[in-house]
Amino acid sequence: MVTKDMTVTIVGDLDRDEALAVAAHTFGKIPARPVRRWEMAVTDPGRGSARYRWRFQPTVEYRSRHKLFNPTAEDLLATLFISDLLDRRLNQRLRFGERKAAYSVFAYLTMRGAGAYLELSSGIDRDDYDFATGIIEEEIGFLRAGSLDPARFETDRAALVERLRASNQTAFSLNVWTASFFHDPDIFTDFPDLLSFYEGVSQSTVASFAERLFDPSRRVLAVTRPQPVRQELLAAVFLLLVWITLRVLARTLTKPIQMRGILYIARFRLPTVLRAAYALAAAVAVLVLARLATAGYDRVASRWVESIDHYTVQAVGAAVALVLLLAAASLIVASSPRRILLFGDHIRIKSRAWRSRILKPEDIAEISVRRFRDVWLTREVFRSPPLAFGLVRLGIHIRPHEGRSYFFRSRDTKELAEVLEDWWEGEGIIPPESPG
Repeated sequence: MVTKDMTVTIVGDLDRDEALAVAAHTFGKIPARPVRRWEMAVTDPGRGSARYRWRFQPTVEYRSRHKLFNPTAEDLLATLFISDLLDRRLNQRLRFGERKAAYSVFAYLTMRGAGAYLELSSGIDRDDYDFATGIIEEEIGFLRAGSLDPARFETDRAALVERLRASNQTAFSLNVWTASFFHDPDIFTDFPDLLSFYEGVSQSTVASFAERLFDPSRRVLAVTRPQPVRQELLAAVFLLLVWITLRVLARTLTKPIQMRGILYIARFRLPTVLRAAYALAAAVAVLVLARLATAGYDRVASRWVESIDHYTVQAVGAAVALVLLLAAASLIVASSPRRILLFGDHIRIKSRAWRSRILKPEDIAEISVRRFRDVWLTREVFRSPPLAFGLVRLGIHIRPHEGRSYFFRSRDTKELAEVLEDWWEGEGIIPPESPG
């Protein structure tokens, strides 16, 4: 069984009618199975883009894409000729000329369903970027205006014809052409005569098509330059920025507490297993936050930041993103409750570094001692992660009217329970049995 859309390529010095008859006799007996043709609608957004980046690399990577939407057979043939012409002329001027400004230069056509693009790519010497891009723009200007010297155009065209004739003498090379460019039966019903097209194309024909193809407002440009800062210096700046950010966050988010009038202070004692589980959860949360922040920054950078061809501006943007990420990660890590401070008129639940929650007697719905099943096997566990297991020894449970509750143990849970019982003006602590 073969698909209905199977393509047979016949290459060689054969009589066309006889070759088709043999192909029909050979392949026509094979039952065909229907196939649904993959359709993809593409529309021209009518806009271009420019992205500038800096990486640790020796050369400047230059990529300029010029898109085609729903191209005709004539469009693709003209694009193939232009890509070969640009490849030849740019290599002559940038690689083999008096000023060798580029290490590599390529011009090639890529098909993407109902769309295609011509890409000009080059590895340019870091000191010759302006010169090389000037040459590229000049060559494109020649094509758009049809202003290349006629004798020069004739010489280049003849060279392209001879190279095409020499490279297309095998069945494999013609199969490559078919697979790469001429496979769509809606565009090419037969293998096109490339040699005749190359021999007959005029500079005016090239100019009329190049005017549309190289519209600057629709160009997609990507330039990646070498980092102007050494790796060790950049690493030092990064570490310094992290240190300064954390120090500023510590000063900003840590607020001193007036200890006058304090009645009791206790530290929450988390079991080792629970401490490890919450530490792992915090690490996962930070990693997820970092991944989301990276994806968000990449989206913002690709639309706005990377369109600015200025290293300092982009570096400041990356630094701001890093500071915001560190601030968010610090808030996650520092938000876990660590201590309970009992004052005459309120309880203060102190987090690791930055946050305190104040609970007055009227804010509290219940203070009790509970076991594992009374806390861990309720829906409350999802909103208020417990700080103790309560399997062997009871823990203290503080449940406000609003917000998260606290189930914990301290160094001397029994003493703390008694102190809270004396302090609370509500119903008091309700111990089902004395905590150990």
